[in-house]
Amino acid sequence: MSIDETKEFVSHLNAVFQSLSCLHVPTISAVGGAAVGGGLELALATDVRVFSSSANVSLPETRIGIIPGAGGTYRLREIIGEPRALEMILTGRRVWGPLAYSYGLCQRLVKALPGHESRVAVLAESIKRAREICEGAPLAVGAAMRAVKGSTLRVEEREYHSVLLTKDRNRALAAYVHKVAPEFKGD
Repeated sequence: MSIDETKEFVSHLNAVFQSLSCLHVPTISAVGGAAVGGGLELALATDVRVFSSSANVSLPETRIGIIPGAGGTYRLREIIGEPRALEMILTGRRVWGPLAYSYGLCQRLVKALPGHESRVAVLAESIKRAREICEGAPLAVGAAMRAVKGSTLRVEEREYHSVLLTKDRNRALAAYVHKVAPEFKGD
């Protein structure tokens, strides 16, 4: 690949990962094996990351004379902090599932199982997380995402006010009084 082709490819990849990170629905990645370079950058662009204890992740680009180019530098720093991000990026070191979990790189860690079963378990846990998210009111889930990502009291207040008059809120309050599960419709 020529320099111009490489620049175009990385620019396109960056745009795709940025679009993924800006979706208005929660995104979940499941890592059951190696996620190296762009694979880890893809996972970093999601809201929830589920790793197997045998997963290993790294950004080894400095070992081949480049740096992460699809959001890895700033997303990793945002997620695990500058000192750990610098260590991972400058050394290109692989981080295994349990250490990644202790760093806060993933929110869930699934015990590794023999062979292919480990990846199936990670996928099952990811689907479980998705179902838990889907139990919430769709408008409230979206508002919560915007509030957390907006990270200011003003954004939180705006998003809180946006759900106060929803029919889903009224359904949830009535369901609570009657001790039944609410049925959300996204309105």
